[in-house]
Amino acid sequence: MGKVKQPLPEGKRLTGCRWTILRNRFIRANPMCARCGKVAEQVHHVIPRAQRPDLTYVWDNLMSICTDCHMKEHNLTEKPRF
Repeated sequence: MGKVKQPLPEGKRLTGCRWTILRNRFIRANPMCARCGKVAEQVHHVIPRAQRPDLTYVWDNLMSICTDCHMKEHNLTEKPRF
């Protein structure tokens, strides 16, 4: 079994006005989870920010995702506050 990741520490999560506006617009435009079709609560970066920080605010690098699918995507065991 693989290593289980924990939620990102507060400093690694995106915050701020620019991200909040983009995230809210993206969720409104794409309200369903791209993985399972449930209502999406979060926005996932297709190419991780750690690999391509220049794509952090690029619409085409985002995916609406529900919390359960986001946890699976990141191999998390407890619900994060993304």
